[in-house]
Amino acid sequence: MTRIIKIVSLGVSVLALGALNLQADTGVIATGVRIPLKSPYAAAQGLGWNSLNWSGYALTAATQPYHSISGTWQVPTVYSDGNHSSTFGSNWIGIDGFNNSDLIQTGTGEEVISGTAQYFAWWEILPSPETLIPTMVVQPGNTMHASITNLGNGEWQITLQNLTLHESFTTDQSYSGPAQSAEWIQEAPTINGSISTLDPYSTFAFSNLSVNGGNPMLEPSDGGVMIQNNVQVSTPSFPSVTGNSFAVAYGSQMPAPPTALIPRIDITLPEMVSTGQVLEIFGLNFGNGPGQVTIDGVNASVNAWSSNLITVTVPKVPAGPQVLTVTTSTGTSVSRTITVINPLQPTIANIFPSVALPGTTVRLMGRNLGNTPGSVVLDNMNAHIDSWSPYMVTFTVPSDVKPGPAPITLITAQDKSVTDSQFTIAQPPSPVIHDIYPSTARIGQTVSIFGSNFGMAKPSVTIGGVSATVESWSPYRITVMVPSVPFGTEPVVVTTSDGSTVKDASFTVINTAAPSIRMDFPNQAPVGTSVRLLGNNFGSQTGTVTLGGTKATIQSWSPYMITFVVPNVSAGSQPLVVTTSGGQSTQTTFTVTPAPSPYISTVYPDPAIPGYPLRIMGNNFGSDKGTVDINGTPLTIQYWTPYFIEAVLPTNLATGSATLTVTTASGATATDTNFSIK
Repeated sequence: MTRIIKIVSLGVSVLALGALNLQADTGVIATGVRIPLKSPYAAAQGLGWNSLNWSGYALTAATQPYHSISGTWQVPTVYSDGNHSSTFGSNWIGIDGFNNSDLIQTGTGEEVISGTAQYFAWWEILPSPETLIPTMVVQPGNTMHASITNLGNGEWQITLQNLTLHESFTTDQSYSGPAQSAEWIQEAPTINGSISTLDPYSTFAFSNLSVNGGNPMLEPSDGGVMIQNNVQVSTPSFPSVTGNSFAVAYGSQMPAPPTALIPRIDITLPEMVSTGQVLEIFGLNFGNGPGQVTIDGVNASVNAWSSNLITVTVPKVPAGPQVLTVTTSTGTSVSRTITVINPLQPTIANIFPSVALPGTTVRLMGRNLGNTPGSVVLDNMNAHIDSWSPYMVTFTVPSDVKPGPAPITLITAQDKSVTDSQFTIAQPPSPVIHDIYPSTARIGQTVSIFGSNFGMAKPSVTIGGVSATVESWSPYRITVMVPSVPFGTEPVVVTTSDGSTVKDASFTVINTAAPSIRMDFPNQAPVGTSVRLLGNNFGSQTGTVTLGGTKATIQSWSPYMITFVVPNVSAGSQPLVVTTSGGQSTQTTFTVTPAPSPYISTVYPDPAIPGYPLRIMGNNFGSDKGTVDINGTPLTIQYWTPYFIEAVLPTNLATGSATLTVTTASGATATDTNFSIK
């Protein structure tokens, strides 16, 4: 695919697709001519050829010219590679172009320009430029089917279909190429005479492949990979066991070949359905899924998926005959027509109980409520739906709804509604405090308030007029943290969600004692080690731990134990202090031991390859990420543990002997001078 942008003499953008550019081991580029030398990239994976702009499968061994080709594929999702402002890709079927400069082809294209992805359909006969198909919408995930057929007398028919959106395009054109090859290709198009950067794409499959009216029976030797800047960027799978499908993936990892057959719809139940109703689809080759089910081109919500049965919820589509399709990774089923009818009007027969408190579960009985949950509205508030069936709905009364008459409106998934005005929200009983435990507590300590009628919604609590943090609540118990208030007896006030209040004046805030350290374990450790402090009066609220004047990272905190990480301080005896709202502990001494020196035991691969990962094994690298460099050039760290590091080499490293240096977070270094770059 060759793209020529902004031809000044015409003042328009002209697009053209190009023939195969093969790369030999010598690095020579040949356009339209296959160099019969095997690439180590393709051979290493058991495939037959490699190219600068193609990956996929090509047939060239026919004794007679190829007269037809077809195939199905899913439009991949493309992404920005983060390094280039513009990347491009194209997926197509064609005849010729593998061993010559003739080519007839059609397919879909993708491009990412300044981070924005675009998708389109096209056809082309070289040497004429590409012709876009503006009437066809192309979206990622759409299932496309294409065919090219020799009609005789130099006339060929090109057909491209979007099976997902039920769109089709056909054109008859003159073509005089020798028809010496047939291809199913993922391509990096040529832009203004230069091969573009392939845009990263999601793995997809070419399936239902045929050539000259039969199964192509693809072999691994028919497949090829794409190489850009000495990096393998696009790789097909081995052919499926049936020989008429394969997957293709971005990068050098070979994907698994498709194994399932094209899905087939046999029966749908019920025969007539309405929007929001559950539809059962019986058939074969659905796979483990889930895939995609569309009705009138609209995606249906999948409820269950197995190899021979799918249940979906019918989406909002017009009443009447509608087209149903099932799409999996191997292709799209033949469409089936189902009848969609207008949903019936729902009715409410009974509500129990008819008077309820906020937070109460209520049952609503009726007819034509639908299989799919809709919504229940009370006093302009959505109730939580507990269960839903065509005849009964259970919901929970919102916790903050006001007492009094509250009409209930039920809205089905089909946007049909019914209202019942015979429901009342009861006045909740006033809250009562029975006990506060403990009755005396320090600032920052957690206390429990026991009582009744606190409600299901989160209440508010004040102590001494200051808002207290509510940690948990139920209708019978509330736990709060004592806020910063003066010492002495302070009133506790609970306010429920409906505005009711209750007050207790028997709670006392006592002076917070200063923390004290009783023991540390271990009593000496290097930087980065977790240490436990045992003691008293640490409080429930997290304070600070300093070692050698440096604040340590706190891992856990309780009134009697603290776990912290030794900060980056000098080795030797260092003062240790705990600080809470009650004050500062007496200073104790903690010994920071020198960190063990890091060392490198194994490096793989050696020699290393620019642009590829390097694995470094050893010890004492530390838990915190440090740096890795080669002759002073930093590597990109992907994984770091005390025993193993993985980093990616830059692409511009010089070949030959080199020095590999690992620098830990504490500044210690380990080097390997017996190291080289390939």
